[in-house]
Amino acid sequence: MKIKKYGPASLIIAAMVLALVSLMGVPVSHSQNTNAPAPAWYNVTTGLINFLVGGSTPVTQTVAASLGDPYVTTNFSCAVSPACTALLPITGLSWTLPPNVATNSSFACHILTAQATGAAANSFGIVDSVAPTNLAAVGYYHTSTTVTTEGNLPTLTTSTDTAIVTATPSAATTIFAVDLYGFIQEPASTTAPVVQISVLTGSSSDVITVEQGSYCQVMK
Repeated sequence: MKIKKYGPASLIIAAMVLALVSLMGVPVSHSQNTNAPAPAWYNVTTGLINFLVGGSTPVTQTVAASLGDPYVTTNFSCAVSPACTALLPITGLSWTLPPNVATNSSFACHILTAQATGAAANSFGIVDSVAPTNLAAVGYYHTSTTVTTEGNLPTLTTSTDTAIVTATPSAATTIFAVDLYGFIQEPASTTAPVVQISVLTGSSSDVITVEQGSYCQVMK
């Protein structure tokens, strides 16, 4: 029995053929490689990342996708103009959820804030443009180096701007931190839901500032 040998030139030609086939978009079988990378794509309708798992019958699976990290690009201040003795949207701290599909998502916001003159009770809140199935959130307002006020919003099912945490800073002009965490159960809606973080000052004569670099992390 004769054994046919292939030299280095034949191996190079075979590699070139495989590369050309790959560039042409022709699928190549990996029957002996069960660890081959699975094809993946981003679904703009659902906002989810999908990929195929190999096997005799490929199965579509879904993994979490980041919805971005909205942040404050320049200091945001309010009191009288713009007025924020009622909750007012903080420019930059908003994000959009995908339409036409029910979703679950979580968020974590880290805010730096200072009050201009005196001590007044300030609030940080949230609003969902489409009434959520439920929105649950907790907030921590650090009003000094040793004191933190906690606020809870266990149930929000309307599109009304609602406070998560309210507290009075221990000193004016000092920058303190506010941390907000939550989970949103969103119904399917033809309109893409917009989620917005908001702020309120306890006195119209006391300007509150949300510092540049305050941000949220949103995961779906």
